[in-house]
Amino acid sequence: MIYMLIKILFLNITFLLLHELGHLASAFLLRLKVINIGITHKPILHFFVRIKNTQSYSRFLIFTLSGSFVTLINILIIHHFNLWEITTLKIAIILQIVIELNPFYSDISIIGSSINTHNYHNLELLKTGMFDRNYLFSSLWYIHFIIWSVLTFILIAKI
Repeated sequence: MIYMLIKILFLNITFLLLHELGHLASAFLLRLKVINIGITHKPILHFFVRIKNTQSYSRFLIFTLSGSFVTLINILIIHHFNLWEITTLKIAIILQIVIELNPFYSDISIIGSSINTHNYHNLELLKTGMFDRNYLFSSLWYIHFIIWSVLTFILIAKI
């Protein structure tokens, strides 16, 4: 059981790194200035690529969606080689989907916030402006994230 959890963690970290490499590749291809690459612990431990604010909404969208595009490619590769029978791989990719598509703090919610606020110039303001500061990363936020994650995991795992 411990060995399986370690394998899932390793695979999930690999998927997260590939996701961020997608952002990094798009930043280089679009000639966006990368400010830093790192690891943060909020809301959960994750890697990030931070770019200088862009004046182009299309570049912002391409950069923001490029990580999810890499994850989609990973899913297509897993499907093509029929690797869904590998339980640890299936669980790791489901975790990646849960993390990547959550409505509480993800690339998708950043895009949604940019549409609602018509703000994509200041990415840091955009990220912090998505939710009330008293809610973001509060106990209630984590409860919502955990409930959403468990329900999503259960629904996807049934497929």
